[in-house]
Amino acid sequence: MKFSEFFITCCENVGCTNAELSKAAGVDASLISRLKNGSRTIASESKTLMKLSEGLSLLARDNGITEFPKDIYQQFNHLLVEDLRRESQRLNTFSHNTNSIFEQLNISNVHLSKYLSIDPSLMSRIRRGQRKPADIDLFILNLANYLKIYYFSESQRAFYAKEFGIPFEELSYANFPDLLSDWLINRTLKNENSISHFLEKLNDFNLEEYIDAISFNAIHIPQAPFLLPTKRHYYGFQEMRTGTIDFLKMVATAKKVGTVTIFSDFTIEKLSEDVNFSKKWMFGLAMMIKRGNHINQIHYLDRPFKEIMLGLEAWIPLYMTGQISPYYMRSKTNQAFCHLLFCAPEVAALSGEAVAGFEDEGRYLLTNLNKDMNYFEKRSQKILSLAMPLMEIYMKEQAKQYYNKQYSNAEKPGNRKHILSSPALYTIPDALLVSMLDKSSLNLSGKDNVLQQAAALKQRMDTILNNYRVTDILPILDEKEFSEGPMTLQLTDVFESSDIPYSYSDYLSHLEGMEAYKRSHKNYRYQTAAEKGYKNIQIFIHEGVSVTVQKSNFPNIVFVIKHKRLCEAFEDMEFLIRDK
Repeated sequence: MKFSEFFITCCENVGCTNAELSKAAGVDASLISRLKNGSRTIASESKTLMKLSEGLSLLARDNGITEFPKDIYQQFNHLLVEDLRRESQRLNTFSHNTNSIFEQLNISNVHLSKYLSIDPSLMSRIRRGQRKPADIDLFILNLANYLKIYYFSESQRAFYAKEFGIPFEELSYANFPDLLSDWLINRTLKNENSISHFLEKLNDFNLEEYIDAISFNAIHIPQAPFLLPTKRHYYGFQEMRTGTIDFLKMVATAKKVGTVTIFSDFTIEKLSEDVNFSKKWMFGLAMMIKRGNHINQIHYLDRPFKEIMLGLEAWIPLYMTGQISPYYMRSKTNQAFCHLLFCAPEVAALSGEAVAGFEDEGRYLLTNLNKDMNYFEKRSQKILSLAMPLMEIYMKEQAKQYYNKQYSNAEKPGNRKHILSSPALYTIPDALLVSMLDKSSLNLSGKDNVLQQAAALKQRMDTILNNYRVTDILPILDEKEFSEGPMTLQLTDVFESSDIPYSYSDYLSHLEGMEAYKRSHKNYRYQTAAEKGYKNIQIFIHEGVSVTVQKSNFPNIVFVIKHKRLCEAFEDMEFLIRDK
């Protein structure tokens, strides 16, 4: 129920007019009228809300109404908070679905702004969720009319029908505005689904099981190099796959070990059509890594969001090795062509292109001629210079670099949101931490490391909380829920994979510590997640700056994502909050 609806019900139950409530509460009657029709709202926990609550309670008493709720102020406050949450969610969904349709259809801000008679900069802010239209319903109607004029070809209508979840033949000029409005405001973001799938795969990923599954430890690298003619051409997509495997064989068996650059802007779906090729591709990369090569993987992110996340999912096992540096292109490549360039200096290079949509008519070259190698090495260096780090990857060996980065980030502006599987380490009472470590199987150096890093983490959080808000979202379990799925101490920030389980009394003590931490830090708050969420990963969102994903089970690994589009997708994820 909305605040306005409940407010009307309360006034009707008391039997008061707007004028009577205005006099009893000391609030303008016109405001009361606007609150009822929903054209105005008031802040939760405000003086006005308190006056209205007291006024209604007074009138109820005067009118002999004994069943009027005593906690009316709390009920009003709760509904206002829920109204705000729903409106925020609605606006987030609207802005990001609007942005999605702009990207999918390649709509020009300038052209649409002229049609709508608004400033292009305002249009950009609406897409980014920084501004909302004065009248969302009118904006959507005008947008629908624009799309019907300029973006209503058969293929575009097929796109709309697929997104709206209706048969193609049911889409018409007449029902398009209503369908568009529903999709822009109410539909779950596909970006969010893609992010969730990525996180689920990361949460469930077990490196040891993966190594066993692909028999990584049993991979035999031939002593003799894989030999091919100094130059070979491949024609068509199937032969290109053969050339790719030949390149991997050459690099994996070469005496020379170094840094390999890999770039392709072919569609992920096109590359993965052949399941057998995909297996050989991942196996070949594993061989290269086992041989000691480092890989600079340049991702092409000017793709549908789902495709981006599918690509990242495929690379999760390789990221776990610590021998991959992921990058992304800052600018669009020529959309008329698809390209690939794989280069292992002084070993081999594979290069080729095809007209987009006609990949089976492309031509590809595998070479190790000195003159060719000089050319492709320079070309791969130039491409790498145009790329930006997609994410920073830290393992235990890079813990010091990670801590240094975190210290420097503590001063950066922006609120933080943390999605946790158990209470944060910075909220644990010192005595409880010492007690749990004493009962653990950690050796002395491991215990000292935890205590040292926990102290540093608390100091860093104090710095952040002096100026910015931090919200922890985590499950809070009763005794039955805890017995069904016990929690462990959160040690991802200190790169310790040892599980230190809570007893239920320890867990309750930490919750008390978290409540005390909230009382002593005005900018800290926590919310109870309605679901347990991810057991093995923690998500730290620094709004407008970065997203950090920490994997707590073996191997401990931290991904720091800074790509704007990916960060926004994480920021817009809806985490179900349990009503208090």
